[in-house]
Amino acid sequence: YKWIDEDRPTDPDPTVYSASDLLLITEEMLGSWSSIARVNRNDFIGPVADRRPKIREFLGVFKETGSFLCSMSGSGSGVYGVYEALPDASALGGFDGATMIPTRTADKVVQPIRIG
Repeated sequence: YKWIDEDRPTDPDPTVYSASDLLLITEEMLGSWSSIARVNRNDFIGPVADRRPKIREFLGVFKETGSFLCSMSGSGSGVYGVYEALPDASALGGFDGATMIPTRTADKVVQPIRIG
């Protein structure tokens, strides 16, 4: 959080908001991985990647290898990419020195259930 505070303007205009600041999440936005990719946001990426360039490099490699959704987990303990199909191992050379854990996800995103 310190890095976000350090990078924040000292006197921000309280009337200026980005579209994602005003975003209300709807069920349609969580209906598929591609719709989640459209609203994905992590405010830590800029400050962390500025100070840890390997993060930005790995996010770039995810994009270059066809990931349609890539980001950091939380404040940057890990980075991830979501692919339609895992790229060929030879395409993943940009991750040299990193620990990779290929996993599978559900074809469909589990829909939220309203309680009450």
